[in-house]
Amino acid sequence: MRLNLCCVAVDFFRNYVVQGLHYIHSSFLEKHGCLTSACCLVDSRWQVKISNYGMGFLHSTEELPLRNKLYMAPELLRDYQPDGTKQGDIYSFAIICSELIAGTSAWNLENREEDPEGF
Repeated sequence: MRLNLCCVAVDFFRNYVVQGLHYIHSSFLEKHGCLTSACCLVDSRWQVKISNYGMGFLHSTEELPLRNKLYMAPELLRDYQPDGTKQGDIYSFAIICSELIAGTSAWNLENREEDPEGF
């Protein structure tokens, strides 16, 4: 399902995620570690709130759903860093921005023959 958003709404959503990430990166948490678009919740005032942060010690790449790994930076997958990094959060943010702009899921999986669960 494609969600048509005007450019202004996309910009607002993007800015809210940037503000949330800045807060997390400036706090004692230092990183989100598992940022996906599913972690970006829109409240009744159309503000985006970031969820599922501060639990890095519970994350493990073996336990992550494969779709969540699509948001992880390649170096985190390759070097096995289940807690993530600030730089990895920025990579995840870029994937979320691509979803907002394109109006499709990460890597446009619903329109591809490949299935991340099949690998």
